[in-house]
Amino acid sequence: MAIPELSTCQKTNRRRGSRIEVKPLVFLAKTMDIPGFVLNLSEEGMAIQAMDILQQGWRIEFQFRLPKTKVEISGSADIVWCDSTRRAGLQFANLCDYDRFHLHRWVIASQIN
Repeated sequence: MAIPELSTCQKTNRRRGSRIEVKPLVFLAKTMDIPGFVLNLSEEGMAIQAMDILQQGWRIEFQFRLPKTKVEISGSADIVWCDSTRRAGLQFANLCDYDRFHLHRWVIASQIN
């Protein structure tokens, strides 16, 4: 099976912060609930493995629990890339200050461990 070629935007690393690999369940919503898994997470966004096809350019709602915490993070994100394997890169568009604070603390703690 041939591996699909990555688009130009996938080949360049435009990340401002480091990504931490995780596997919590995430719930996405555009017009219906779409379950998936967070593959990696940063303060700016996340990569996910969705159970349904997503479209680049969509703004979707999401909710997931920060790994090893009881903190639920929710907000909206823009799909900045996606591929035929249902993986996608999301950039946070709307995240409340409370969630942003806890995400920041989680990222710092994860980098130390």
